[in-house]
Amino acid sequence: ADAVESNEEGGQALVASIVDNSGLELIVDCLTRFGSESSPEDIAAVHNVIGIVENVVEMRPDAAGEFMTRTKLLEWLLRRVHPKRETDNNKLYAAEVLSILFQSSEDNRRLLGEADGVDLLLRAVAPYKGKDPADEGEEEVLHNLFDVLCTAVMHPDNKERFVKSEGLELMLLMMKSRKQCRTAAVKCVDYALTRCP
Repeated sequence: ADAVESNEEGGQALVASIVDNSGLELIVDCLTRFGSESSPEDIAAVHNVIGIVENVVEMRPDAAGEFMTRTKLLEWLLRRVHPKRETDNNKLYAAEVLSILFQSSEDNRRLLGEADGVDLLLRAVAPYKGKDPADEGEEEVLHNLFDVLCTAVMHPDNKERFVKSEGLELMLLMMKSRKQCRTAAVKCVDYALTRCP
């Protein structure tokens, strides 16, 4: 038990040092540098760097906000989950990290909206109004994107952005489509209309 406690303290100290010494910016710079994913090494590097982001946020939850305000992580993640990108492990991991970053931070939800993230997320889920995910990985990406969309529309400004981006219309089309996304679309509309003026 003492070894675990000391390792956790060491992990906390490492994360604090990363946050305090421009490590967050360096992490996102690595994502940009390896972002072309043109070789197996680059693909592995991107996966490992996304893992570092997840671990930093797990060890220090307030780092999620610092990633949003101090780096271009949000823009990178939104580009990575774009519907035209092939679904692979890194797209799945990027969608998971997006979900983690917005679960408990009202400020991050606001920043997502300001970065046109609601519209980009709607574009990312839109292809599934007429088709089901091709495999389990694609299904998991879709599930994570809907989770991010649901948490995003909890912010009042994002409800308005959701409506202006024709999110309600898209969700209604998805509900009518009888495709796998219909349950997530109902959930999203529920979140969008909760405490709506």
